[in-house]
Amino acid sequence: MTEGLRERKKSETRRALMHAALELVTQRGYDNVTVDEIAAAANVSTRTFFRYFEHKADAIYGQQQPQLEAILESEDVLAAGERLVREFAERLAADPDLYATQVRLGLAYPPVRTRRIEVFQSFQDAAYAGFRRESPNASTLECHLAAIITVQMPFAVLEAWIEAGAPASGPALEEGLTLARRQVEALLGR
Repeated sequence: MTEGLRERKKSETRRALMHAALELVTQRGYDNVTVDEIAAAANVSTRTFFRYFEHKADAIYGQQQPQLEAILESEDVLAAGERLVREFAERLAADPDLYATQVRLGLAYPPVRTRRIEVFQSFQDAAYAGFRRESPNASTLECHLAAIITVQMPFAVLEAWIEAGAPASGPALEEGLTLARRQVEALLGR
């Protein structure tokens, strides 16, 4: 099996587990769904579930690992972040219900909300490390603030979209990108 095929299969399994978790938790509530049931709904073993996720709340946000790796490996965190946000916008346009469901579950169930915060924090830590590397003359505080803006912007825009009733026009990601870039560049003295 080529590396590309292996990675694609991993991505498909991760996606299947995420969709199963989203569907089951939406139907029955977070506390009424087990990891075994999520794995069965995705046609994989419970052991396979645990190869991908540590907890069932992790499966709700099942696609973040490749995006996190892109930030960690980037030589231009802001550009990588913008690319990831645009890719996210494409996925969102293709399946708005999926992302609306993730946000709703994150707002409704404390373990899912906690996992959501952990996901944000892992991206923020990666962005901070990248900004420190890219902008050695910027202060620690400036790099932290730049990381917060970079990471939180798409989620703030997404939550604003959900709070507006998830209109078909989608979230205002380009506006958010423009505002975030302006603020990050100012903070980092670019």
